[in-house]
Amino acid sequence: MLTLKIPFQALVPAYYVCSVITVLLLMLMMVIHVFVLFGMILMSLEVFVLFVIPFIVIWVLALFVARLVSYEYRSRDFIYAMSRGCPRWLTRTAWILTAYAILNLVLFKYIEWRDPASQNELITLNHYRAVSSVAFPFLIWSLVMFVSAVRIAKNDPARRCANGHAVMPRAKFCEQCGVAIEDQLGSGRNGPDSTGD
Repeated sequence: MLTLKIPFQALVPAYYVCSVITVLLLMLMMVIHVFVLFGMILMSLEVFVLFVIPFIVIWVLALFVARLVSYEYRSRDFIYAMSRGCPRWLTRTAWILTAYAILNLVLFKYIEWRDPASQNELITLNHYRAVSSVAFPFLIWSLVMFVSAVRIAKNDPARRCANGHAVMPRAKFCEQCGVAIEDQLGSGRNGPDSTGD
C-alpha cells in the first residue's frame, strides 16, 4: 500500500483555492441546469463543452487529494476515508445530487427511446439537462474531498488503535496489528471528532 505522506498544513491554501473554484463551477452548472428546465439555453454547445476541461482538472486534483488523506485505509473504505473530515450535511448533499444525476440520465435515455425523431430543440434541451446534471456529482464530490482535506489537515477525526493505526468507526480490532479497539470513537490523532456539523 502506498504510504506517501505530504505535509497537509502546507497544502491547505491549495485546498481552499480548489474549493472556491469547485463551488463556482457547481453554481454555474446549477444555473445552466435551472434555465434548461425552463426551456432556455444560456450558451452554445461548443462553449458548454469547453467546461469539460476545468471539470477534468478539478476531478483529477480532488482524487489526488483524496488519495493523500486515505492512504492509511483499505480501498474498500475509500469513501469513508476521503470524506471523514467533511461535514455530514455536505456528504448527504453529495449523495442527493448523485441520485439526481442518475435520475436525469434515466430520463434522458427514456426521452430518446420514446421519441427519437423529436424536434432538434427538444433533443438539445434533453442533452443540456442530462450533461449539466451529470456534472453535479463530480463537482460536489470534489468539494467533499477538498473540504475534508482542509479539516483533516487541521484536526484529523480518524479513529485509531493504541498503536496509531487508522481504523473504521465500528471496528473492534485493528486490521493492521490485531489489537482490540477501545471505545474511543472520535479520538483522532489531533483531537476529537469535528465532523458532526
